[in-house]
Amino acid sequence: MAWRDGCTVQILQHGRFFIAASVLTAGSNDPYGVLGVYLSSNDQHRMAQFTELTSVTQQFDGKVVLMGDFNAISNQLEKEGGGAKSPSSIETFNSFIDDNFLIDIGMVGRPFTWSNRRRGDELIQERLDRFLVGVDWQQLYPNATVLRLLESGSDHAPLLLDSNPRTERSKHRFKFQERWYSNDEIRQIIREVWHEQVDGSAMYILAKKIKRCRHKIVKWQQEHRSNSKVEIDLLQSKLEELRLAGIHGGDIISEIEDKLEKALQNEESYWKDKFRVKWLKSVATSNAGIASVAESYFKDIFSSTCHENPEPLFTDFEPKVTAQMKRRLQRPVTMEKVKRATFSIHPQSAPGDDEGLSFLLHKAEQNRLIQGLQIHRRCPKVNHLLFADDSILFCKASPEACSNILHLLNSYESISGQRDKYLGLPSTVSKSKKASFSMIKEKVRKRIQGLKRNLLSSGGRHILLKAVGEAIPIYTLSCFKLPDGLISEIHSLLSQFWWGQKGSERRMAWISWDTMTRPRKEGGLGFKDLRIQNLALLEIGVLPSWGWRSILEGRKIVQKGLNWAVGTSEDIRTFEDSWLPPPYPLMISDMPNRQAISELFPRVKDLITEDRNWNQNLIQELFSQDVANMILPVKIQQSRDKLQ
Repeated sequence: MAWRDGCTVQILQHGRFFIAASVLTAGSNDPYGVLGVYLSSNDQHRMAQFTELTSVTQQFDGKVVLMGDFNAISNQLEKEGGGAKSPSSIETFNSFIDDNFLIDIGMVGRPFTWSNRRRGDELIQERLDRFLVGVDWQQLYPNATVLRLLESGSDHAPLLLDSNPRTERSKHRFKFQERWYSNDEIRQIIREVWHEQVDGSAMYILAKKIKRCRHKIVKWQQEHRSNSKVEIDLLQSKLEELRLAGIHGGDIISEIEDKLEKALQNEESYWKDKFRVKWLKSVATSNAGIASVAESYFKDIFSSTCHENPEPLFTDFEPKVTAQMKRRLQRPVTMEKVKRATFSIHPQSAPGDDEGLSFLLHKAEQNRLIQGLQIHRRCPKVNHLLFADDSILFCKASPEACSNILHLLNSYESISGQRDKYLGLPSTVSKSKKASFSMIKEKVRKRIQGLKRNLLSSGGRHILLKAVGEAIPIYTLSCFKLPDGLISEIHSLLSQFWWGQKGSERRMAWISWDTMTRPRKEGGLGFKDLRIQNLALLEIGVLPSWGWRSILEGRKIVQKGLNWAVGTSEDIRTFEDSWLPPPYPLMISDMPNRQAISELFPRVKDLITEDRNWNQNLIQELFSQDVANMILPVKIQQSRDKLQ
């Protein structure tokens, strides 16, 4: 461990895998602890090391920084390549972080700090190194950041903790303001630069002159710092003073009014440029102009543009590309056409990226990397269809074509920055449902991490738990049936937050989480049970993407409220189906002789006489008086049995 002059560092203790020191920075009277660690790659050894680190960490009472190689990850996203880390090792590391009230402040740069330096499919990268800080330390240095530096000569990347980073102002991007064009000095600058001699190609000359114009205009702007808003206020004040003095006309008033009008035009132009308001056109100043604008506006709203009989409009309908258009399109390209097309672009706009994915797919088909779909031999091949929010890709069902499609999508993703998730949900669900939705638990953990030591009242903790535990997973719960194990772990996180105590104080959950989810009038705290909420949201009717399991869970809830209306009774089973109306039990279940009766009278129709009435003697003989009193009032319909 090394440090610069100006820092007072005292080594307090050290062990086989850590160094603990007290640090006092220059200009501060409040020391804090620093622990440099290098933990074992063996899960069992690392677990014992976590126990020893806990006792050392708690000596600093929250003002502590842990740094180094922990040889552990906090979630599966911190590893790329190779097999998945065992959930138990991840949970052990997260428990160590939670038990010591530590915060992972992340890092700026690539997401991994270690790699095995291999290529292709053998490459494995992990985030093994990190900084963990105590809550009190973070409150002292709230803007602290960690920078990932370039690795050199090692398979680990160095990390730099900056406790007081300087906030550098981003460079102001130069943009020519439309109001400048009316300034004679600016126009003169442009003329002078454009007549300067520059050698090189036509494009180089153009770029060089634009650059020179920019430099000279920026210099002019610095020398003539003008603010049209300030100028407007100043001129309006002068006008007010003159009018209070009884001067309502003359050259002075005219001159100030002219300057004020120009300043207002500059201010309008400034905000027009700033907000790119293309619909803001020149302002009508005369009464006739204002009347014309108003008439046009209301005429457009209240006038019908639909012809009574539109068929005559389409009798001589010609194709989009007429013969005349075809001849024009086949003419040689001239500089006049290029200039006209270029200058037709709005002066305050610029063309952006477009058709990127389509270009990549067409190019791949030309290079025979993919093969589109041809529905008829005379039809062109189609390799993709792109709509507003849907995309369909067509290719040959082969590993090579699928691999090429994936490569194209990955290339497009890296260039465009578009991700593979929709509203934070996974696009695919793997065999391990718990692993696929583990990010929900991580989101909850990160939100409550570091808040455990805050002096929150019970009311504050109650509000925070509702905001975190119930709000974060709400959309996922409405689309997917989450595994019970994952929901139990989320409940455990929320319970630990509610009952958590400081430092090494004993923590005990005085009542279970199930009790806390009961309504207040039943002795609970009104928290929502995520399992019940999951089923309720699926029951609402949001079609889940994760197949039949989620749909079936919703169907189970619906089935509980369905009841058979007795008709011909051919479809209703005596004991297995619900056919007794509420408020009685829906099924006859608790009977000592149920099995024997079920074999003799399996269907409800066996309890009905030929004249479509209940066989009262048989029912009173087979069932108890209470059950018989439930059956006999049931009305027998003349139609087929139906669910209602």
